[in-house]
Amino acid sequence: MHDERSGTEAPAPRRRSKLVAAGVLLTVAGPAVYFALLDYPWLRSTAVVPLTMMPAGAVTGVWAATRSRRWWAWLAAGFDVVMLASFAGSMLLLMKVPEATGFEAMSVAPDFTVQDQEGRDFHLADALGHGPVLLVFYRGHW
Repeated sequence: MHDERSGTEAPAPRRRSKLVAAGVLLTVAGPAVYFALLDYPWLRSTAVVPLTMMPAGAVTGVWAATRSRRWWAWLAAGFDVVMLASFAGSMLLLMKVPEATGFEAMSVAPDFTVQDQEGRDFHLADALGHGPVLLVFYRGHW
């Protein structure tokens, strides 16, 4: 088939179908890869892999749909765009760390007892008897 707009040979319909499928695959694989890589803090906090894969999938799907002009191709391209917007929105808006509330820096914490990593009880009052105590709360993925 000859494409009159560009003066070049247009890709066959089968190739366009493969591009639509590739767009959907990239868009769906983005979040799957993100959840598979949760153990890597930098990748988890930046979401660079899915936020690269998903736009590539959406652009590929929309481009293939404009060339294909079939209803199912446009449906797939719409799916790509909705998935991208949903994931990006959840990463940028919903996963925002809330503003810290509670103690001021250098304030005295109330007495408490918790278990340490080895299952032994830790009493703040006992630790304060040996000198100053620095409390560090790690909020993250173990």
